[in-house]
Amino acid sequence: MCESAGLGSRLREFCIQSGAGPAVADAIELCTVEGFNNAAEHALGNDSTKTITVMLEFVSGVVSVAIQDDGRAMDSGRLESAEMPQPDPKDTATWRDRGRGLPIIKNLMDHVTYESVGGHNTLCFRKHL
Repeated sequence: MCESAGLGSRLREFCIQSGAGPAVADAIELCTVEGFNNAAEHALGNDSTKTITVMLEFVSGVVSVAIQDDGRAMDSGRLESAEMPQPDPKDTATWRDRGRGLPIIKNLMDHVTYESVGGHNTLCFRKHL
């Protein structure tokens, strides 16, 4: 596995060179790093001997990212039910520092899908520039 920080900076540079503005490039970088980290932690259990493949495509003003792993599949309804937690400013128990990755990806990207077929998991998302 590569470092997600290095992945993010290389991806951001690609987006800028492809014509994305800084805010869009930041969003694509954040979502890719979130998806990569989710795969590393949840699907692969942070096993550094396992591989995560990140594929990037830029066609007709659309950046598409696919993140693939061969680890434990995500529950089929998790993507659809992912919502940004709403903390209560007066109750620190509601200030979650986890569980925001999928809601961030859903909110920032134009289209998000997830599938697990034959032991291969793929999170895909697209953003129009």
